[in-house]
This record gives sequence, C-alpha cells and structure tokens, in this order.
Amino acid sequence: MSVICYRNDFAGRDEEYVPVHITPGVRYLCFTDKPTLPKPWQAIRPHRYFSCPRVTSLWHKTHPHEILPKHSISVFMDASVGTKQDITPLLNSGFCVHRHRHRNCLFKEAAFCKAAGLVDPAAVEEQCQRYADVSPGSGLWESGVLIRGSHAENNEINELWWDEITRGTLRDQISLAYLHAKFQHITDLPGDFSDTEYFYTSEIAPGFEGHGGPLPVSSGELKVRFPRYFQRRQEWGENVRRLSLTQGVAAPAVKAIGGRERKTIIAGTGRCGTTCLIQLLTRAGLDTGLQLHDSGHWASDVPGQVTEVNQEDGRILKVDRNKPAPANIYMQEVNAGCETLICLEDDPDFVSQQIPEVIKDPRLAWYGHELVDAGILDIRHLIVCVRDLNSVATSKQKGMPKHDTGKWYQHTFEKIYDVSAWQLGVCVAEMTTREIPMTFLRFPLFVKDEAYFLRKMMEVFPDCVPSDLLSAWKATVREELIHSP
Repeated sequence: MSVICYRNDFAGRDEEYVPVHITPGVRYLCFTDKPTLPKPWQAIRPHRYFSCPRVTSLWHKTHPHEILPKHSISVFMDASVGTKQDITPLLNSGFCVHRHRHRNCLFKEAAFCKAAGLVDPAAVEEQCQRYADVSPGSGLWESGVLIRGSHAENNEINELWWDEITRGTLRDQISLAYLHAKFQHITDLPGDFSDTEYFYTSEIAPGFEGHGGPLPVSSGELKVRFPRYFQRRQEWGENVRRLSLTQGVAAPAVKAIGGRERKTIIAGTGRCGTTCLIQLLTRAGLDTGLQLHDSGHWASDVPGQVTEVNQEDGRILKVDRNKPAPANIYMQEVNAGCETLICLEDDPDFVSQQIPEVIKDPRLAWYGHELVDAGILDIRHLIVCVRDLNSVATSKQKGMPKHDTGKWYQHTFEKIYDVSAWQLGVCVAEMTTREIPMTFLRFPLFVKDEAYFLRKMMEVFPDCVPSDLLSAWKATVREELIHSP
C-alpha cells in the first residue's frame, strides 16, 4: 500500500504545522511556492496556477489523481492540521471525511457563509437553487482532512467536485454535500475534525469560518475580531472568483521546487542533446525561465546580453544585465540555443534570485567549477549529456558554417574531438573533487528510449509526476533533428 499525505500552501496563505506523529511509510508532500519547508514536508512545485491562491489550492485539493505520484491512498490535510498518532487505522480506499461539528445541512452552511460575508450572495443563492432537490439536513462535512483511495470512482467524484466549485462558490463544503446527496460516496471519519484522537488543528479564527461556534452578531464584528483574515480575503477576493477560474495556467508557469538558490545544470560538449533536454524540461513544468511562443521562438525571462566571450575556450566574460534577453534564444538553423549564461562578474545575489532553478549551458561543463569556487553558483545537481565523440565532432563540423562560435570550437575534426574529450575530462575531475552530484545522460538514447529517459530524470527530479515528463518527451523529441555521422 502506497500512501501520500499532502497539503497546499500558496502565496503565504497558510503556515506549516508539522504533524506530531509521522506515520511510517507515508510520504509527506506540500504543493507550495515557498522554497523550504520544515520536515517531514517536501516542497513540490504547483501543477497549476490561478490568479487567486485560494483557487489554486482548491484545484490541487480536488485533483490528487493528477498531481500525485503513483499511490493507492492519499491523505489531504489543510495546512493548519497535524496528526497526533499513527493514522494507519484510518486508511482505506473510500472517500473519508469528518462530519461537520455544528451543521448538518448545505443550505444552513450557505446561509452562514452569506451572513458572514464569505461568499457572493448572488452566487450562493444561484448555487442553492441548483441544489433545490437536495433534502434539508442531508449532511455536511468539513473537508480539512480527506482520505481517498486512488481509483476510478473517486477520481470521477474529484472531477465533479471541481466542476461544482467552478460553477458555484469556493465554499467546497457546500458542493461536497451536494455530491454526497447524489452519490452517497462519503464515509465518515471518526470524531471531531478539530480535535480527535488522530488529528488536531490550529485554526485561523476559532469560532469562525464554519469551523467554530455560533455565528457572531454581524460580519462587521467579524472584521473587528479577525482583521488579518479579512485583509487576506480582500486580497484574494471572492469577486475575482469567476475570473480566476478561467485563468488557470499549466505547469510551465510554475515556480521552483526547492528555491532558486541551488541550480540544476545541464551541460556537456555541445551537440549532445542539451537543447532538447532544456526544452523538454520546460514543457514538463520545471523552472527554466524559458517560454515557447506560438511563432516557434524561445524566449527567456532572465535579463542580459553577452558583451564579451573568450574566443579561445568559449567562456562568457561579461553579460550586460541591464539589457533584456534577445527576443529569440533558439537558433533553429543549427537546433541549438536556449542557454542561460552566467559569468564571473555576475552578482551572487542576482544569480541566486534571478537565475532559474534549471539552466542549460554546455560551457559550464568545463568552467562551472570556477563559478562554484567564486561563490557565484551553487549547484544542486549536474546533468552531463554525453555522446560518442566521433558524432560530436562530426555534428560540430556540420553546424560550423551556420554558427560562428569563435576559435574555441575548432574547425578540424581532430581538434574538435580533442577539445571535446578535454571538456568532459575537466568536467568529471573538477565536479567530482567538489562533490557535485552528477547524472550522465546518454544521447541520442534519451530521445529514442522514453523508459531510459524517465528513469534518469526521476533520479534527478524525484518529485516530478512521471506523466508530465513523458508528455513533455513526446511533445519535444524529433529524431530527424539529430545530426548523424
């Protein structure tokens, strides 16, 4: 049985409450835009962003079947929820939720939310009219903890739940109660959501937001009692709900998994698949700073234009960071480019904050260690694309008339071969002595064998969803672009 416990934390909306008890064998993931989290939570980049963080959180809450690695049971917990003891006795393949502590009717919940100013009155009234065939008192559940089996029936309920949220209000308890009235799919979890023998919660506003006691006298009093909540609610805004629901963007607009301080570098000799790999990882949603436009141009959000290059070995000497990146950083005529360049004159703070988490520059194979020693670059992992040197030299010769790269590229087969061997040797020696983790990726094997590609990438990016990587692989790989000897 594979169990994943997950939660969401977007735009500083919640704080992390570390479970008091860690259940053995359970993996703890948090979808967040924060760089680091306390143990045992592992920060995972969001799969989809909406203009409203609350909508982003709800989408992830209702889509475990799309966002989680392969699992048999998922346990969703709000960021304010912790565990007191081993939750293994609660794990099953149903759709398990706690009963609401104070109400047993979706219409009463709707009235509460309307009176408290938590929803658009017209939207919740319209939603209740659609639910008119539900009998009053048919049940209400608090969705701060969800234990769900991973199977087709629950997946369909998850999708229907999201559909109802997008049609009605963001109060997901109302739509969940409606779905149960139709499908009778919910199994009750034992005890009280806020304080059971298994769970505890530290709420934003005890006695409020449907979790606590009776409704205060007025929404004005609520604003006095809980100013922080209302300030944040105004920022997110129920009034942007419909707009937010139509502006979801797919994974390429996401942020870094572990923060931009530490980089994953793609390097090699050149002509060994590095461009294909960075484009592929961009499509898979990693933080590369690249965007593919409809015109076929690839653009970068990292400012800078190269002003000086060492013509002997190709290292970048100066980059003017006051200039925007070129409009197109992909050279289609030689199937190369999409590089993010760093030099010894760069400000370490700029590199740490503005350079994406995953970047490609073949040159870093042989002078990346100098950037490390200078304190400019912190390498989390180095992916070295490797191709047999005969093919490398032949491909460079083919591309040379179209691509003026200076003396460092060398124009004879023998020189290109020798320089390429030197590049790989420097890379292995210098990075190994600095204990930089390395993964060697064989080209063109990784563009011909999807199983090999997936296995190697999951070693480097264990938090990636395999289906995202495979979809990106299929959308990117074009074997006809491989230069053959």
